[in-house]
Amino acid sequence: MQHTPGPWKVDRDERGRCFINGDGSNKMFICTVDAPVGPLHEANANMLSAAPDLFDALRAMVEWWAYAMAKPAGAQPDADDHKKVEQLAVQAINALHKADPTYIHRLPQAAN
Repeated sequence: MQHTPGPWKVDRDERGRCFINGDGSNKMFICTVDAPVGPLHEANANMLSAAPDLFDALRAMVEWWAYAMAKPAGAQPDADDHKKVEQLAVQAINALHKADPTYIHRLPQAAN
């Protein structure tokens, strides 16, 4: 199944209503978030606009998991494996942040 390619973005009209447009432009209309304007309205619009990013991040993680599971038993991860996991984590964090801009602020901070 194919969906409108990302990125999807949130556009607002003069009344504050949110519209989700695909392909990074306002030429590909996806939907209107039809709810009272306010924090919930904004959160729903952010979640919808992040859908392609979240899907891509999850798909990439599953594909890497399948690759890692196909390695011989007892094989140790190498530097490329560690780099790939870091890239996947960054992709996921960026997608989650697009869906919920407060997400990064709730992550535990690394100990120094």
